[in-house]
Amino acid sequence: MKVLRAVLLSCGVPLVVAACGKDEPSGPQGQPGEGIQELNYSNNSGYVVFHVGTPAIEGPDLVIEEVTSPQHHVESPSGSWEVPFRVINMGSAVPAGSSAVAAYLSPDPTYSADDRFLAEAPVGTIASGAYQSGVITVAMPGGYSVGRYLYVLLLADFGDAVAELNEAANTSSFSVYVGTPSGGLADLVVEGMSLPTQHNLLPGESSNIQFRIHNMGQSPSAASKAKIYLSRDKSISTDDLELAEVDVSPLGPGAFRNYDQRFTVPSGYANGYYYIIVEANSR
Repeated sequence: MKVLRAVLLSCGVPLVVAACGKDEPSGPQGQPGEGIQELNYSNNSGYVVFHVGTPAIEGPDLVIEEVTSPQHHVESPSGSWEVPFRVINMGSAVPAGSSAVAAYLSPDPTYSADDRFLAEAPVGTIASGAYQSGVITVAMPGGYSVGRYLYVLLLADFGDAVAELNEAANTSSFSVYVGTPSGGLADLVVEGMSLPTQHNLLPGESSNIQFRIHNMGQSPSAASKAKIYLSRDKSISTDDLELAEVDVSPLGPGAFRNYDQRFTVPSGYANGYYYIIVEANSR
């Protein structure tokens, strides 16, 4: 397949190469079957949802994107920090009324009823195709052991105030580590994912996926690859379609790069909801 070239961003300005944080010229070496050695391979992917074709019925549909965190290593309990987000109404023709975004603490990136509530933030009315940016303030509760990975989940339409076309695509997440990691390895995560132009695409149409690769480890990462997939669900499987491969330059501890990648919806895909998944440190 043809591999597309990604455009790197720094603070929203396109550059040939741009990074936030300190770059290092070298990092841990790879191991068989993986790009580079990491502290945790289970937090390497992120996703956004979109619709192929036009929804068959009119109605609002809220999704949450551009979730990033300045904190990835936290104490238990911790002080508070702010997490930015953007709520988009990707529905057809109908505005979404006032709602809220909630933050939960979870052992995995999937929301369940036993996840721990952290905070909520109000969201106003959003017209079809429009968005609203906001910030939610979170803090790590006490009682969590050092050395554990957890996820902070952000849920759009908290409390189901809006009758949506699709209630199954309201979450975004990022991982946190309780304490300070040891072991001298990198830890690459994907965050800040968004479709900045449109969320309803016909087969053959193109759009852009924006995302961030962040090294939340304590050691520099070597050069690696990120792959972009088209999927029917939120997980990568063997029947997903690879859309593009992106070269990721070395990243120092705490450093990140923002990417803006063009993709095209292939022909033959039926109307419905799909996911664009980005996997860091891809094989």
